[in-house]
Amino acid sequence: MKTCTRCNNRRPSDEFYKSPNNSDGLRTWCKTCLADYHIERYAIKKDHINAVNRKYRVENADKVKRADRERARQRYADDPEKHKRAVREYNLHHPEKHRDYARAYRAAGKVNKEKMREYQRAYRERHRDEIAQRHRVHVEANREKIRMRMSNVKAQRRMAEGKVTTKEWKAILLFYGNSCGLCRVSASELPMTVDHFIPLSKDGTNTWDNVWPLCMPCNVRKHATIPTEDCPPHVDIFRKTGTFD
Repeated sequence: MKTCTRCNNRRPSDEFYKSPNNSDGLRTWCKTCLADYHIERYAIKKDHINAVNRKYRVENADKVKRADRERARQRYADDPEKHKRAVREYNLHHPEKHRDYARAYRAAGKVNKEKMREYQRAYRERHRDEIAQRHRVHVEANREKIRMRMSNVKAQRRMAEGKVTTKEWKAILLFYGNSCGLCRVSASELPMTVDHFIPLSKDGTNTWDNVWPLCMPCNVRKHATIPTEDCPPHVDIFRKTGTFD
């Protein structure tokens, strides 16, 4: 036991920080009093303390960086899951800083790029099944979005005008009851494809008024033929209502 000279309370020895300058090897103030003192001192001299700390970090940048890294490694070694949660939470609340740091890291040169590639390879190897499951869930939840993105990429490569949004495509699917625009087979029986009513090879546009859903057999049969109608059935309805909702 030891008596704190600030609060005059007797406390166990483990409630005092060590000090080689005192005969008993302990500081004269307990940990609680020392913490209260630093809080009071910081409140009074906040600007001065911050200025001194900033100056030190600038003058000893390499030393501070090494110490920060070492503390981070130690925190990770002590509790990896807690460290990961803290990093994820920080990135969630500071997205701009996280993006800026990632850009700067990637731009730092070949060494960092190789480190990133090695880390990504190792991560994929360790979490192969988990990544595959996440991919399956993502594809299932965003099937139409992915289909529309691939269709837009194909149209861009053919230098076609326009772009169909996922919202427009979902509205078109809903109009046709999620079935083929020709044979009316349901998407639950055959997957739907994005067909351009006037083919891209015949100067057709990649816009909502020139796409409709067709099953694969109908799409193959239609191929690059131009229908006798001017536009798909949904176009007149959407133009009248003026909305895709």
